[in-house]
Amino acid sequence: MAHASPALAAARLPATVLVYRPGALGDFLLAFPALTVLRAAYPAAHLTVIGPGPALPLAAASGLADTILAADDPRLTALFAGTPPAELPAGLPRPELAILWAGTSAAPLAAALRAWGATVVQAPGRPPADCRQHAAAYLCAALAPLGLPVAPVPVARVRPTTGAAAAAAAFLAARGSLDAPWVALHVGSGSPRKNWPLDHWRRLAVALHATGARLLLLAGPAEATLVPAMLVALAPLRPVLVQDWPLDALAALLARCVGYCGADSGVTHLAAAVGTPVVALFGPTDPAVWAPRGPHVAVVRQPRPCPREPGALLAACPACDCLAALAPEAVLRAAHALGGPFGRLAAAALAARTTGRGPV
Repeated sequence: MAHASPALAAARLPATVLVYRPGALGDFLLAFPALTVLRAAYPAAHLTVIGPGPALPLAAASGLADTILAADDPRLTALFAGTPPAELPAGLPRPELAILWAGTSAAPLAAALRAWGATVVQAPGRPPADCRQHAAAYLCAALAPLGLPVAPVPVARVRPTTGAAAAAAAFLAARGSLDAPWVALHVGSGSPRKNWPLDHWRRLAVALHATGARLLLLAGPAEATLVPAMLVALAPLRPVLVQDWPLDALAALLARCVGYCGADSGVTHLAAAVGTPVVALFGPTDPAVWAPRGPHVAVVRQPRPCPREPGALLAACPACDCLAALAPEAVLRAAHALGGPFGRLAAAALAARTTGRGPV
């Protein structure tokens, strides 16, 4: 439950706003709709965003932050010590309004900001376990004490920088063709329980490649152990490995793709936010809460009931084989429904499968 104290005067808009949103990439991107609401409500305010360091340039490039600061920056340590320091850390504008999407660990930060005269709105970083409200809608709803609109919830949009866009174009041009139908595959996530079986990925990749798609294999630290096996399995397809790229560069590359397939991960949210057609593969997590949002997003899930209780923690899932039941054909059907070049590739793969000529 969000709370604010004291209330902002209705006739006066804050000149400086601070947002604290720690977490992983997906958590951060899910806050972009709420950041969009704040920017629209206070267009003249200086907006400082504290969050995961690698993802912060995305907010700045998208016009949602004027000052960015990593949540693990040592300059912030004193704000969590329990006794508010006499001065704000260097480079941090004094906020008149602060939004904290974080748990009880942020209580010292809230106290310090109030001691400096800021109005503080604080809410837990994610919806309660028994709530199926989408996380983006939940974060927007936390702004209700300020009298800001909480519906309709904006769709997150990430705008790659001009430099990153040029670099992505040059990267693809050097690997065959800038205008080829590039499809990005992200085979991992933050938890092995959310990962589709590698053989399913192989079958999907083979089917798409057979219709003319060029494949990008995306990997970060979470996929380090998966990459060698995938490269061996996909060697005949000659996928282009994109490993450990900065997120602003990855955003620009994803924007060049005709389609993307991935698990419940931050990269999947990033692909949706740049406008790439996305097929998101969900298993033990609830897409009603965590799915990427956008007009070109399709979510596929296992075709059988999950034994997990609604709202249970991911680690408590007793079976975790639900993704194994999700066939490559289901992913292709979802891509087909999205239309466009991605849909046409998927349609060709499905047609080949129907006639017995396809590899899936």
